Amino acid sequence: MLNTDHQKNVSVGLLLATALAVNLFFLTPISLYLGNSEEFITPLQQLLGWWALPALGTLLVLMVLGMACSRKLYQRYLVLLASLNLLIWFQSNVLVWDYGLLDGRNISSGHHWRGKAG
Repeated sequence: MLNTDHQKNVSVGLLLATALAVNLFFLTPISLYLGNSEEFITPLQQLLGWWALPALGTLLVLMVLGMACSRKLYQRYLVLLASLNLLIWFQSNVLVWDYGLLDGRNISSGHHWRGKAG
């Protein structure tokens, strides 16, 4: 039987793995879809079905990796999952580049770190 500290760590690992899969396969694609919905001919509900399978596969792989870790290594695994969650969130929500209209003209950028035209 697992002690309560290890049970808490397992639930934290499951939460972090779920957050990573949801962020990669649902939140980011949904935000792209909603921002460009007029460009898609496929409805969002149908795309969600296609995104569910890789999300579940990713979650399964992350759970198996976590279960294969020793207790000491599992703590580092949790830090890795938390870091990946933070980095993916940062990339998809903060480092969003403003390209302007994509109408064939060159993309000029005065603020290269953000991709915005100066």
